[in-house]
Amino acid sequence: MCKYFNKQQLLRIEVEASKEIYKKSFFNIWGNKDASIFMVSNRSGLILTYGNSDTGLRHINERHSYGVRKCYWENDKIQDPTKFSFSIAPVDYLYICDQIYLEKNRIKSKHEQFEVYEGVLSTSKYKGEKFKLIIYSNSKVIHTFFQIKNTYPNRKGRKRLNLKRGYSSCSVDVESGVEIFKIPYFDSNNNLIVEIIMKRSNALGEDWFIRYNDEDIFIERRKGVGYPAPFRMNIIDFEDVRWIEHRVKLLIA
Repeated sequence: MCKYFNKQQLLRIEVEASKEIYKKSFFNIWGNKDASIFMVSNRSGLILTYGNSDTGLRHINERHSYGVRKCYWENDKIQDPTKFSFSIAPVDYLYICDQIYLEKNRIKSKHEQFEVYEGVLSTSKYKGEKFKLIIYSNSKVIHTFFQIKNTYPNRKGRKRLNLKRGYSSCSVDVESGVEIFKIPYFDSNNNLIVEIIMKRSNALGEDWFIRYNDEDIFIERRKGVGYPAPFRMNIIDFEDVRWIEHRVKLLIA
């Protein structure tokens, strides 16, 4: 069951947000409860709470932050929420919401509990991007907001595997000096199903494999990127690997 704010909580949040301290400081760093206030907009009065996994800042970060890998499953099918650009940080959230929170952008809501706004940003580095903002009805409290389309690297036009992509790891074969990078993929029960493997040495390019049923299947040799292993591992974490995910999809179908 979703843990949304009830009417009593919303009232307490709005009373707290009216205090002078929120007009003097940009955000409250001391909050640690669901209804604690993170930011209040001096322009629109919109209120962003710390929230939980179902509403507020935590929900927004877990579901839409570029670097978060939390997965949402429904009947063993992985969901694909849109992700912000890596350049959008929590301190930008209210600035974006303020631009969407206009009466002309209000659309019909499917739920009485919420008001919904859709609009295209006209200013800032996110100009031209379309966002949806959802707030609690008859309040200024933000439930969530998100970009309507996936338009950033590793997301645009992606036909996802029905697997969760984990974080990459790196090891070194001491005898050969070969660096081995792994990207794991898990099912809805967190069982490891397949890995994408990249191996490289100083003298060679990058050899890409798919490890499935304990077998390394060579796919392609690519030009090396040339970064030290820790940096290359971090790059892989956010690299667009759809070209080899397509091969994985065919292999495990």
